[in-house]
Amino acid sequence: MGSRWQDECAADAARRSYEGASIGMIASGMGLTKAAVTYHFRTKEDLLNAVVEPAFTDLNAYFEKWGPGPLEPAR
Repeated sequence: MGSRWQDECAADAARRSYEGASIGMIASGMGLTKAAVTYHFRTKEDLLNAVVEPAFTDLNAYFEKWGPGPLEPAR
């Protein structure tokens, strides 16, 4: 993914699921306070969006360059 906080968010969500993860747990995993994280990300959804947005940007760039690919399902 790239940055340390993005990696920690993804790892924490993988361990606990999105519902089971909290901003406090993610902050603790990065050695930060919850206040430090919520200063930049008001909600867990804002944090999730910041984590996945780069991946979707890369995916959109791929499709713009190469097209949607085969229209039939792979067998």
